[in-house]
Formats: sequence, structure tokens, C-alpha cells
Amino acid sequence: MHSEASEQQIDDQRCETGESRPNRSTIGLAVAGLVRLALLGAALAGGAALVLPAAWTTDPSDESKVRALAGFVVLCCEVFAFHGGLALLAVGLAAVFVRPRWIAGCILLLGAVHAGHGLLATGRAIVTGKPPAIASGDSAETTLTVLSQNLLYSRARLEALAEIVKAERPDVIVLQEVITDRADEILARFGDSYPHVVHPATHRWGGMLLSGVPLVEVPEPFTGDPDWRIDQPVGVVEIAGARIAVVGVHLPAPNSIDQLVAGPRMTASFAEWVRERSASMPVVMAGDFNAPLWTSRTAPLREIGVRRAHDAAGAGRGSTWPSHRAWLRAVPGIRLDQAAWVDGPDTGLACVDSRVLGPTGSDHRPIVATFRVTAP
Repeated sequence: MHSEASEQQIDDQRCETGESRPNRSTIGLAVAGLVRLALLGAALAGGAALVLPAAWTTDPSDESKVRALAGFVVLCCEVFAFHGGLALLAVGLAAVFVRPRWIAGCILLLGAVHAGHGLLATGRAIVTGKPPAIASGDSAETTLTVLSQNLLYSRARLEALAEIVKAERPDVIVLQEVITDRADEILARFGDSYPHVVHPATHRWGGMLLSGVPLVEVPEPFTGDPDWRIDQPVGVVEIAGARIAVVGVHLPAPNSIDQLVAGPRMTASFAEWVRERSASMPVVMAGDFNAPLWTSRTAPLREIGVRRAHDAAGAGRGSTWPSHRAWLRAVPGIRLDQAAWVDGPDTGLACVDSRVLGPTGSDHRPIVATFRVTAP
């Protein structure tokens, strides 16, 4: 009785002052409207993330900062499509309780499109297990195994990398972000087993190539972009009577406006360098491309026929970054580190094994790929 009287007194006071009692149904409608608006925003964002990459054209000759920033937005849409797709699927499942339900249907469909390929690759890897082993009959004389690791400015634990090298026994190791004052330490640890070394040392944290098989030629390194120079070490090995160029790749990361401008230009010039080299022999490239090989950033490489090792003989999404903090290892990553190849005029390569290896303390995981060599 007391509470009812109190409420009546409050209502009487509101009437005297001209105030109205809040309408709970009005508040509910407002909240529902805001929820629907947020869901429509999620659907529009998912649709835009599909349309932008499809409409974008790569133009390395355009060096405007505005275009560089637009290219970065497109690159983010491509690189984080899987992550955005998972988020859309979660939102869509929660939205099935909101009317009209067609909004939830659109969000779920967009989430499936964005994340579908990655989910299928993950499921296939779980079902089938590891990538196929090297076929019987292949030997060290007919295969070339390349291991790549970005050292995070030489902060990776060399003892951890040495254990991986001991287990994998690659023919060639390519390293990125080798700080000059730690190069001697790297050579002291790996030099006995990999005595053939290419280290341009013209950049503060450039690349290094170490080979366990003799280098029959050491071409001039690909020097990259004059405004953002990262030398790419190159060595030519001979396998089964065929010469093969191996290049350690490190393309600009999209983390500053200068690198956003230099990235597409350097990728295009690197693709032209690979095309010219592959006119005489196959080219195997491995390293930190700072973008998956299926994105708009790496379109020039696809246009010259570069093939991806992970597509040929890998399993799962093949994420390599980020890896340097324990909690980040549980987050779906992205594949910045790649192995790829282009066949030569008289020699063919087939990737028979491609894997992501264990962490070494770097923000990138190492990768390894094995190629079968077919010579005339």
C-alpha cells in the first residue's frame, strides 16, 4: 500500500509540474531501433569489405599519399577478411532474435563469404592432418628445401632456430631483419653447415642467405626502392643439373606513409626482376612479403605466374604472424611469410611440402618449403 501511494504521489507531482511518466514501450522501441541500425551498419561494412577489393586496381606508378592510404584500407579488407567474417558470423547468430530476421540472414551470409575459405582450410587440415610427405624416390639430389625466418631485428632466439634447422635440414636458409652487428653471431652458429653466404650488408637490417650447397653464381641483389631500400640476397644453386635462383624476400611493411607509397612500387619492380631472371632459370623466393600473395598488393607477382607453395602443398591457413607473445598465438593470424616459385624455360619445379614451423621468439614464425626439380 505504501509503495502504491508513493507512486501515486509521484504521478500527482508530475502532473502538477507538467512532466509525463516515461513510456517503457517507447524506450524499448528506441533501443530496438538502435540495435537494428547497428546491425545494418555491420551488414554494410561487410558488403563494403567485399566490394572495395573487387573494385580496386593496383597502380604502382601513382605515388600519391591519398591513393596509398586507400590501398592500405583495401589491403586491410583483404588481409583481415577471415577475422571480420568470424565477427560477422557471431553478430549474425546473435541477431537471429532481432526482427526483421533478414538482417541476420544478410550478416550470416556475408560472414560465410569472408570466413568461408579460411574455415574450410582449417577444417580440411584437421581432417587430413599434416601436408603430404615428400614422395618416395625424391632425394637430396632432386629436391631443394628452403627455410625462411624474419628475425625481428635479430631478436629471435638463434638457439631455437638452430634446433629447427637441425630437424629440417634445409639446403638454403634465408633470413630477414639481420642487424649488422649480429651477423657474425649468425655466421658463427650456422657457418659450418652453411658456408656459402650472401649478405649484402648495405642496409641496417637487410637479408642474409646461407646455403649448404655451393653457389654457382651470386647475382647482384635486388635493391628494392630508392626511397626505401631493402636489399634482397640472391644465390644460384645447381640441383639435378639445373640452375635455380633463390632469393630472400623482404618487402616494405604497411606501417608508415612512406612504406605505403613504396610498397606497391617495390613489389612491381621485384616482379619485373623475377620475370627477367626466370627467362633463363627457375626462381624460388621465400621471405617476409608483408602481405599474403593473394592480395592486391602482390598482384604484379601473380601476373607473371608466381605460384604459392602453401597452395600446392600446405595445410590450413598457414598463419605466420603474429607469434612473439603467448596470448597472440591463440588469435587467428595472417600469412605474411611466403615461399613461391616461377618455373624456368627448361626446368620445372613442383612444391611437395610446405609448413609453418614453431616459434623462435620473433614475431614471425619460420616457414619451410621443399621443391622437386625436373630437369631435361
